[in-house]
Amino acid sequence: MDQVLLRGARAVLEQQRTDGAWQGFNDAGVVFTSVALVHERWLGALDEEDAALGVKRLRAEQRDDGSVPPWPRARAGQLDATCMWYAGMRAAGVDPADPALSRARSFITSEGGFGRASLSARITLALAGVIPADTLPDPGLAFRLLPGSERLLAKALGVNTLVWIHLATAVFDLLHHGPGEAKGHPIRARGRRSAIEYFTKRQDPSFGLMGVGPATLTAAIVLAGFGVPRDDQRIRGALACCDQLKRRTEAGLEVSPFLSDHWDTAQLVHALVKSGIPASHPAITSAIGFLVRGRATQPGPTDWQTPPRGAPRTGGWAYQRGNGRNPDLDSTAEVLAALALASPRQMFGDVIHAGEAWLVAMQNPDGGWGSFSTGRPAAPPGPLYIDPASLPASLRPRTPIGRALRRAWMLQAEAGDPSNADITGRVLRALGALGHDATSPPVARAIAFLRRHQVPELGAFWGRWACNYLAGTAYVLAGLGAVGIDHRAPWVTRAVQFALSRQNADGGWGEDIASYADPAEAGRGPSMPTLTGNVLRGLLAVGLPRTPELDRAASFLVDRQEADGRWVDDSCYTVLFPHVAYGRNPTLPLCFALEGLSAWRSAR
Repeated sequence: MDQVLLRGARAVLEQQRTDGAWQGFNDAGVVFTSVALVHERWLGALDEEDAALGVKRLRAEQRDDGSVPPWPRARAGQLDATCMWYAGMRAAGVDPADPALSRARSFITSEGGFGRASLSARITLALAGVIPADTLPDPGLAFRLLPGSERLLAKALGVNTLVWIHLATAVFDLLHHGPGEAKGHPIRARGRRSAIEYFTKRQDPSFGLMGVGPATLTAAIVLAGFGVPRDDQRIRGALACCDQLKRRTEAGLEVSPFLSDHWDTAQLVHALVKSGIPASHPAITSAIGFLVRGRATQPGPTDWQTPPRGAPRTGGWAYQRGNGRNPDLDSTAEVLAALALASPRQMFGDVIHAGEAWLVAMQNPDGGWGSFSTGRPAAPPGPLYIDPASLPASLRPRTPIGRALRRAWMLQAEAGDPSNADITGRVLRALGALGHDATSPPVARAIAFLRRHQVPELGAFWGRWACNYLAGTAYVLAGLGAVGIDHRAPWVTRAVQFALSRQNADGGWGEDIASYADPAEAGRGPSMPTLTGNVLRGLLAVGLPRTPELDRAASFLVDRQEADGRWVDDSCYTVLFPHVAYGRNPTLPLCFALEGLSAWRSAR
């Protein structure tokens, strides 16, 4: 086992950047390549070599029936993905008569046509000139001028929904009424100036928006469309920022939705130290330096974070470097856990204390943690993004009125930024590393939240940002173990039993994204190194001994290590939005395999 871990650690060390960071490519499918092609063409900035490489990549992803998969390894093509693919091909200059586009149109027609696509897909189609603007809504921009509108929206909507609304309404206005400052139309002109001010203030120092490629490019379109010169730094900087998301290979152009170097680095620091690399190793000290330099030091927009009165306004980390306007609670927890494990307190105590203070202050009233903010509408117990009629029996409303009310509650939560179990578990792991235990008030409130959100029939926890019940349960177990809760507590025993009951015959664990629509599929799927390492770590964190089941899990991971020390996992583990977008990152199997096997080695 020592040799297995050493080979894995060496594979990680070989991938470190010169600035101390690690960054895996976040592959979420060709939709993001298509969107980049459309946006850059609209801005007059699409490099023709990128266009040719993009077309090469897009052609390779089309299925025989003309459809395009919405994410890597999706079982079937999808209307929205095919529409966005079509828009990307047109933006790259492919003729509508091209056989590939003809097959795509046939599939789109069979699914009801362009008009049946989602609003996001139709915006992309309109920007590419495929469909006319009058097929889109035109709500206008007058709402931007109403006193208190920004504050009112912030009370109900999470940053993802909030920014989408600001972007979409601005693009609708641009497409319906054309570019420019709207002289002669005072209300529209004021609304456009308000939009320019909003996005200018929220661009981060790297000129990104939220750290997300499509949002960054759409904001650049709005700025250019509303009169900002295209050679303005806000637009040039946005394009340069998004160029970092591109990977050009012989297979073509791939575009990632975001970078994740804070997240990847923090997780791999933790995995390396647990596997036996000394905290004093130059690679670890370099990585810690990168993380410390990346802390957000400027207050984020209050409509994005909604901080409680008296809370610190800074101290956290974003998912990636340069994203100083949008630190998130999840990344902050991962970085703090890494710093607590691997950095000298006498050197970075102030940094750790500031991060901890911000993280604790952003705990929600219900005891859990959301992604970016606090105080948004709470979610009902159990999964979201699901038909209420498909909920587990104990959570399923019995009447049509009950189902309608439950759906309304879920929709409100989905549009916001509610607490969820997997983030709360990861925050507990960080707090445990910082010295908190189950008697700490924020930890006690978090434990109460988790108990309310455990799915009764399963004993499992729903996973918002990682697929799915097994991942959510593993993160919760790791967090509980870090604050001193072990497997003997009855409710924790149920979570352990769920995980053990879903172990595959080969010793591993896997879960298909089908579980987001059907809880009967929870914890079922071909074994995945990423998920197996995560579950193994979680079970051992709550004090399980090295049982035959856990020995089989360790053997599964050992057997699947590549000759170069890596673990490869092509499955989609990362969740952007359930049912809409999933992704994969090659650092994840490395991280979790090392963590799981290190925990197994240390167990008795």
